[in-house]
Amino acid sequence: MQIKAKVIFKNIGAGVWLLEDENQIAYQPTNLQKKFQQQNINVNAEIEVIEGAMSSFMAGKIVKIKKIELI
Repeated sequence: MQIKAKVIFKNIGAGVWLLEDENQIAYQPTNLQKKFQQQNINVNAEIEVIEGAMSSFMAGKIVKIKKIELI
């Protein structure tokens, strides 16, 4: 799945990085690289939803990033 998103940090528990798409749907990546962990940067990302995955944050669908780039 291809998305245009903003990288955001939610201060839930220890905190979690999310990708929020243009429709304000949140995705919680399992493998967001450190260089993309910057508040409010815009990215294009190819993601894969990990069906059945759970997180203690419950902040969005759990995804694996296949490709990501700044826009």
